[in-house]
Amino acid sequence: MNANFDSGRDRELGDLLREVLTPSGNVEFVSRVMARLPGAGSFWDVLAGWARPGIAAAILLAAALGYWLAPRDSAVPTAAEVLAAEQSLDREAMTGFVLGTGR
Repeated sequence: MNANFDSGRDRELGDLLREVLTPSGNVEFVSRVMARLPGAGSFWDVLAGWARPGIAAAILLAAALGYWLAPRDSAVPTAAEVLAAEQSLDREAMTGFVLGTGR
């Protein structure tokens, strides 16, 4: 190896990296990985596995959007109004919201 730093290619390092990183026994490795994978079901089995998390995410999104977009009659500003305002947050209103006494 060179004692001085050089921005050019280092043949010795390149040869070592190629030796270490060259796949050997690629077929055996792939067969071991494939043996550990669960058996693939039908297309409908895959979709059924996604159904519960997908439905839960859709319900959560619908609830969040409904809360965000719901009209309010009280004097407490909506989240969009608070974010758009150039004033600081009202601590009493925020405390009331967190404790459930206001909305």
